[in-house]
Amino acid sequence: MGTIKELHFNKKTITSGNIIEQMIYQRELTRGRKLTPRQLGKRATAKYKRWLRNIATWEGEPTTPESRKLSMLRAKKTLTRLIDSNIHQYTNAKGRPYPPVFLTLTFAEDIRDQKQGNKLFTQFIKNLNYYLFKEKKNILKYSVVIEFQDKTRDGVIHYHAIFYNLPYIKKEKLDKIWDRGFLGVKEVKKAKSISRYVTKYMAKNFDDVRLDKHKRYFSSRDLIKPKVYAGDFAYEKIRNVIPNTAQVWEKNFDTQYKGKITKTVFTLPNKDDLSTYMNQEDFQEIKQYDIS
Repeated sequence: MGTIKELHFNKKTITSGNIIEQMIYQRELTRGRKLTPRQLGKRATAKYKRWLRNIATWEGEPTTPESRKLSMLRAKKTLTRLIDSNIHQYTNAKGRPYPPVFLTLTFAEDIRDQKQGNKLFTQFIKNLNYYLFKEKKNILKYSVVIEFQDKTRDGVIHYHAIFYNLPYIKKEKLDKIWDRGFLGVKEVKKAKSISRYVTKYMAKNFDDVRLDKHKRYFSSRDLIKPKVYAGDFAYEKIRNVIPNTAQVWEKNFDTQYKGKITKTVFTLPNKDDLSTYMNQEDFQEIKQYDIS
């Protein structure tokens, strides 16, 4: 495609809230650079979007146990990064960040159809949103997964959801708004890594074949997405502003297609994100390497 500018790189940085992941790949990677509609022209825009979708799904449906496992791991990583990007990012009227709240919602009825369950969950969100904000427009921010109750109820579905901006509401009122079965609520505070704690619980059934033709998780609109930067320039710019007080974790591993990978993960202190340490001028400089 002549209108697509390719990036060739062996370093990549992913920022998700206060988590920064930096990878060095043995083999060079290639990725199309995101261009604006003005750069592409109106006729090229739709074609470019289709091209991006093809890149995102080039593996297709998992056909082997190995490829299926890789697909599950990718989905789990994506959910973890999405949670990291959104926890503590929304504030109340006093300017204080909302604590993440974890809900489990079950059905008293034997509901096994995911479309039916999703419809009822969506109605719950609408009712809860209107009760809290008196708005039909959805303000609640959340991510949710489906789980099947096989041991006790022969595959009846239930939901695990993490809310990023749920104001305080009495449990009795939540029960009344759900009114479909049991509702469990837990404010997540003390976990060393909230996203990994929640993802481990939420994603334990990602390998269930009943989810193969469905989304393994879904989220509210307009969540904050992780940022992905390609190349040495962005890698070094970001590395240079990471404070010495950040927690560091590093791992080396071998892969079939990308060769040896060195991965370094930084956890910024005090729930900070990259904007705390990088000025706007530097942000503009690395923006051209954004392949999110």
